Amino acid sequence: MPGPSSCQGAVPGTVNTLETARNALNHITRASEEQGVHSGHPRLMKEIAERAVTEGHGGENYLAVYEMFKKTTSLQKGSPVPRP
Repeated sequence: MPGPSSCQGAVPGTVNTLETARNALNHITRASEEQGVHSGHPRLMKEIAERAVTEGHGGENYLAVYEMFKKTTSLQKGSPVPRP
């Protein structure tokens, strides 16, 4: 009996959305802090996911952050990076 597409290596954006990733990263960040483990990387990833959700990409998969990165690379050198 074949399993869902996620068991076959393909996870559609409707299953693993940025909102889901943001929630997981929030949990990982909080658990890291509670356990005294360095939380800088998960916190940064959570902030990126939060910004992408704020920009309307919450229902897409994590690769939607590429759209945010495209915007920031088009800024002129020395310009402040836009914050949500």
